Amino acid sequence: MSGQPSGRPGLLRNYVGGEFVDTGNRFPKISPVTGQTIFEVAEADRSTVDAAVGAARSALAGPWGRMGERERAAVLYRVADELERRFDDLVAAEVGDTGKSISQA
Repeated sequence: MSGQPSGRPGLLRNYVGGEFVDTGNRFPKISPVTGQTIFEVAEADRSTVDAAVGAARSALAGPWGRMGERERAAVLYRVADELERRFDDLVAAEVGDTGKSISQA
């Protein structure tokens, strides 16, 4: 993954309530193409999932839930713009994760 030192896998953590969390329990994501670990995944335990559900409920009770349709649409368009900006990175991640060709990814 970009930004990671060569030969050293990155860590994918859970994002809950506006911050990254890591239970300490991790598992390797092995590339089906190379057989090498491409990153480690922080496993979500019950408390992490409960915290994510609570954060989602809080978001609906907070500013996001009070936003009008146009405001929400504007936020989602910004998210879409960022996804488009990082398209090549996302395709590369999908290729590494699944072993699919670039055209399939």
